[in-house]
Amino acid sequence: MIVESPQDGLDVNGEPFVDPSSPFKQKIEQARGKLRTRLNPTPTFHSASIRARITGLGFFDLDHGQTGVAKTNAIELHPVIDIEFLD
Repeated sequence: MIVESPQDGLDVNGEPFVDPSSPFKQKIEQARGKLRTRLNPTPTFHSASIRARITGLGFFDLDHGQTGVAKTNAIELHPVIDIEFLD
């Protein structure tokens, strides 16, 4: 399953990746901090074989050939609002 966590900072237009008024802003930032500490994410795809319990908002994307897509409905968790590493 695809899960996405917005990166920190601003996009190319100077807009924040997470709107400051979002009711999920604090949870998104906390989850991103956990990911950053454990996995040091980058904008490019990387595989990891780590058990985790991930909470996020369901998002039905289009299947455009992305790695890990749910073939029946392309559902993703986007954004991640919590992550618990299970090791």
